[in-house]
Amino acid sequence: MPLMGPRPLFRKLALGLLLVQTAIAAAGGWWAMDRLREHERDSARAMLLHSVDLLRPRVEPLLDSLDDPAALHDHLFAGAAATSIRMTLLTPDGRILADSLAAPAGDDRYAQLAEVTGAAGGEVSWRIRTSRRLETEAISLAAPIPEASPPRAILRLSMPLAAAAAWENQARLAILLGAGLIIGVSLAGALLASRWLRADLEKLQRQALTLRAGELQTRFTTSVAAELLPLIDSLNKTADRFTGQVGALQAHRNQLEAILQSMDGGVIALDLQQQVLRLNRAAERMLGLVGRDVRGRLLQEVARQPELNKFVERAMSDPALPSGEFELSGTSPITVRAASGSLRDADGQRVGLLVVLSDVTQLRRLETMRTDFASNVSHELRTPITNIKGYLETLLEMGLDNRGQAMRFIETIARNADRLGAIVEDMLTLTRLERSEEESLVVASTPVAEVLDSVMGQMRPVAEAKQIRLERRSPKALFFMVNGPLVEQAAANLVSNAIKYSPEGTRVVISAMAVPATHDTPAMIEVTVMDEGPGIAQEHLERIFERFYRVDKARSREQGGTGLGLAIVKHIALVHGGRVEAESAIGKGSNFRLLLPAS
Repeated sequence: MPLMGPRPLFRKLALGLLLVQTAIAAAGGWWAMDRLREHERDSARAMLLHSVDLLRPRVEPLLDSLDDPAALHDHLFAGAAATSIRMTLLTPDGRILADSLAAPAGDDRYAQLAEVTGAAGGEVSWRIRTSRRLETEAISLAAPIPEASPPRAILRLSMPLAAAAAWENQARLAILLGAGLIIGVSLAGALLASRWLRADLEKLQRQALTLRAGELQTRFTTSVAAELLPLIDSLNKTADRFTGQVGALQAHRNQLEAILQSMDGGVIALDLQQQVLRLNRAAERMLGLVGRDVRGRLLQEVARQPELNKFVERAMSDPALPSGEFELSGTSPITVRAASGSLRDADGQRVGLLVVLSDVTQLRRLETMRTDFASNVSHELRTPITNIKGYLETLLEMGLDNRGQAMRFIETIARNADRLGAIVEDMLTLTRLERSEEESLVVASTPVAEVLDSVMGQMRPVAEAKQIRLERRSPKALFFMVNGPLVEQAAANLVSNAIKYSPEGTRVVISAMAVPATHDTPAMIEVTVMDEGPGIAQEHLERIFERFYRVDKARSREQGGTGLGLAIVKHIALVHGGRVEAESAIGKGSNFRLLLPAS
């Protein structure tokens, strides 16, 4: 909507102009009418004086015949009826001697008139009064005859001012019309000025709304009203300061937002009613709220996490509550460590609660793995060490007299020592692979067939010993970008496991194929080891690549395995940016797929 309609602004301007113009017109009209009235009276008096000058020479010779009124009337006032001037000849004491309107002689009606008494004193006197006979203003002038004191007679002339009144009415009408015209022109000018000013004010309003809408480059301008230039200059300076402050605030906000969103921990800001004020991306991910706008809603409503809600309730009632640890349910449950603190405003008043969630799932898993690893290592090492110690003690007790039995004991000690060495060597290999994940790995374009042929050469004697047929199927022209010895070790571990757990008379197939690149993965080479063994139950497949994890612990130890072979394969795949997968079912054998970058 416009800043202001034309009526209020025009009304304000018009009212002021109307009052001023009316006052000016009234004062000017009054002054003009007064001047005109004065002029008309002066003109009428001059006419009467002129008439006196004309009549005096005619009256003075007749002063000796004042006793004959009829003769005076006929001689003096012949033709006076054709004029508007009434002529009366009076005695010095005011009695009528002759009158142009035939007033009776001897009448003293004029004896007390001011002009008559003035003329009796030897002066020409005049007065303006309302005539009862004419019912209008009339001017009367009395002159002594002769011009001496005391006079012998008085000549009184009077005439109505009706003509002057009519002319005065016309003049008044003309003044009113002129004043009306001036007022009309002034009002039209006020209307035009108000429209110009309104247009500028509406333009300023649009510019202000544009600035408020966020277009900070907007500045104020005017096209008509120069009087608005100081205001516009002040507004533009204010807009410059405002733009600078907004820019600084936006930069500060962006910095805070970047810090908040880049935090690994989840941040939840709540008001005192436990309504969500802010969540960062980590918190949205932890609570399963990605892509949802939950600001202003209760935390209990948007996050159905009983443990989190209990922690928030306790933190609201006790801001000094120590951190807590609990599990967040969901598709993939996670363990979080929660810490809280009070949200305060600029005055230090508590306005809400800040909760920080740290995902410690991996940490707890690593702690569990460390504990399990320590337990598994101690168990795996204890068995061969115990065997070695037991057989050595037996040898020491029985001596070497029974050479055959002593040799069997020594062979058992040697096997356990070899197993102990294999465990240590595999652990060292894993350590080196973990270090390689943090360092650059030396890789080269390597023929796949060359690696598979080397593995076949190593594993063929072992397979033949169990009457297992070892087959290779792979194109000759495949290359991958790998560290050759490491990949050879990984493939050998897979083939060794397949031979170890497959029954006699079966076959193990090692093959390779190219996997084309997709929009999110590069081209890969897939090396597959397939066996016809007893298979692996589904519940074990997700864990078989963990260290020391065994599907059948008793059988594994009988086969002499260290429990680290598949863990080594997994780490070799990871250091190359690849992966290892397993498919199996009870009674249907197993497929292990090693995927590595193609060259």
